Amino acid sequence: DGEMNDPESIAKFEHHLEHCQACYSRTELESALGELIRKSAKGKAPEKLQNRLRKLIDGI
Repeated sequence: DGEMNDPESIAKFEHHLEHCQACYSRTELESALGELIRKSAKGKAPEKLQNRLRKLIDGI
């Protein structure tokens, strides 16, 4: 999602995902949800809604 821009951090994260099914699954879920929201939204969601969605995802 563009939050990491350091190549070393990205490589470490990708390596971790290769070995951690839970994190891989969560990352895939967040990516799919984000894509769904982008496709269905006409504009950016209000920050309050974004925060609520993040909290819901964190609870999964």
